[in-house]
Amino acid sequence: MTDKKEVKVADTAVTNAVKTVKKLADTLTTLEKGTPPATTDKPAKRRDPILQGRMKKAIEGAEKLGATVTPIEPEKGPVVIVGGVRISPIKTGIKPSGGSGDIYVVDGMEFWLPHHVVYNQHTRRSRSDEPWEDSSTFQGPEMSLFAFTYDGSTFYLLMDEHSTFTRNDDAYYNRSKGGHLIMLNSSSLNDQFIGGATLVNVESENNVLNRSSIVNNSASVGRERGWGASREFQLGDKRQKYEKVRLRKTDVIDSDLSGGRYIDCNFTKISLVGGGTAENLVSGSSLSESRIYGSKITIENVRGETLNIHADGEILIKGISHLVNQDWNFPSIYITNRFAFTEIDYVTRADRGIRLIRLNKKEVGLNLLYWKSSTKLAIDANRQVIEETLRGELEKDKEKKDTPPPLNGPFGYIPAFPPSPFSPPKPGESIRNFVMQYLVDQVFSRLGMIQMLDEVEETAKELHGDKSDSLYNLYE
Repeated sequence: MTDKKEVKVADTAVTNAVKTVKKLADTLTTLEKGTPPATTDKPAKRRDPILQGRMKKAIEGAEKLGATVTPIEPEKGPVVIVGGVRISPIKTGIKPSGGSGDIYVVDGMEFWLPHHVVYNQHTRRSRSDEPWEDSSTFQGPEMSLFAFTYDGSTFYLLMDEHSTFTRNDDAYYNRSKGGHLIMLNSSSLNDQFIGGATLVNVESENNVLNRSSIVNNSASVGRERGWGASREFQLGDKRQKYEKVRLRKTDVIDSDLSGGRYIDCNFTKISLVGGGTAENLVSGSSLSESRIYGSKITIENVRGETLNIHADGEILIKGISHLVNQDWNFPSIYITNRFAFTEIDYVTRADRGIRLIRLNKKEVGLNLLYWKSSTKLAIDANRQVIEETLRGELEKDKEKKDTPPPLNGPFGYIPAFPPSPFSPPKPGESIRNFVMQYLVDQVFSRLGMIQMLDEVEETAKELHGDKSDSLYNLYE
């Protein structure tokens, strides 16, 4: 009797597990491939990783109990869902045309693929030294055209069979004049696109694309790719995810990018972390091979190459029109003009100058020795404090006592204990003192310039008001 009950319980468990598998297999398969479930016209909700893990364990448990698990192939795309309603395409089987197969023409409308998609490091074939003689092996796929209206404006979607577009009815979108979005092997969730925009090999979520493109041609993106360029992106490779990014006239090509605002930019392979309460802002900039960290980031009118700017705190760089080959590593960065940072020549063991950079409104940081962290110094520090700080830090690792600090004198700054005529100075002491005075002069004059320019800026604000140039309209 007991054996029959155990068999009945086992059969019931298997039956329930099989039902669970049939119900969840389609959801699991489609979630992994980025396509909405084929059994419903409503957009799939984002799944919690813990819940996904439990569903996978449920399938594994069913297999242990003797059930057979058969994955269900998702319905062939493309899929467009707006406000919980699935929209059918207005035209399918659209093939590319043009000399390079980079244009799709539908009822007089032209959809151009970005140059970065057709001509990249994997597809370009050069026939001469002239760039216009290049050819490409890129083959544009067949596409389908979708259309919908929002707030009186018409939006078009040109998508391949591996792409999905979803807009939930509870999401808010700023008013715009419409646009078109080209999608190749990508998914879009609650994005807004204005003008011409493109997504290639990406997962895009809650982004604003104003005449901008996000393109991944390589299987590995970002600055760190190992030796040489990574191989070409293959269908089935993991797509790069971009979330809460606001782009205006910006192309993101094979780059990893954190959330924030990027306006009129042209950069490659940068990483901006931020993550504070304020939104990242990069405007009018050209950044290449750059890595920037910080709790808040504001960079304007900056052109740079191979920058490496690190900070645990806030980063503010404004009004700098030319910033090349700067490598900083300070607790925070606060630069309003070019006088807020400098490098002072000084002989050190690593033959590296002393770097000064403004940390905040009241302090600067001095990176005196390559192997030591920076030292803070108040902007309004007097000459004696500056010399005490510099001399103490530079001689801290030497096996000798610090030279006594100087005192004020009627003719400038003289040592507190002048050398006796009966005890001549040791060889090299006069040279070290001379170099130290030079270093103190450099730091003291730089702090004076920072304070003076602060007063000028405050006076200008009082006369003309604080007209911030950071208020760009992303939707125009």
